[in-house]
Amino acid sequence: MRRFFAAGLLVLLTTLPVFAEDTEEEDPIDSTLAECLDSADGQSTAGMVECLGTAYDAWDKALNDTYAELMNTLQPGQQELLKAAQRKWLAFRDSEQEFLASLVTPEAGSIVRVTTNQAMVDMVKARVLALRLYGS
Repeated sequence: MRRFFAAGLLVLLTTLPVFAEDTEEEDPIDSTLAECLDSADGQSTAGMVECLGTAYDAWDKALNDTYAELMNTLQPGQQELLKAAQRKWLAFRDSEQEFLASLVTPEAGSIVRVTTNQAMVDMVKARVLALRLYGS
């Protein structure tokens, strides 16, 4: 099961560059996450999880902001299609989060909390980057 999860996570992480913006500038959310993880508090498992939780919240806010900005640029028919797509994406995100939570078991070890939280951050970030591309 761990090999399957690790392979799935690797696929997710290797597809992220597809959504990369044309700029080489690091997003401030990623910079803040890196600083948090590099701090003394970010060196423990609990600290990493906290850093990732903060990054997730920031990417989630960016998701809502980016979605609203994109909706303002679309024609009514396109808005309905994006709304339907976003609802399906949110359902997928929630299902994936439920699955990832199921992997956090006593026998899995503490690092799985970091891995699953990183997967959620990466998922929301990828959606933000995709929506940004749609609006450019």
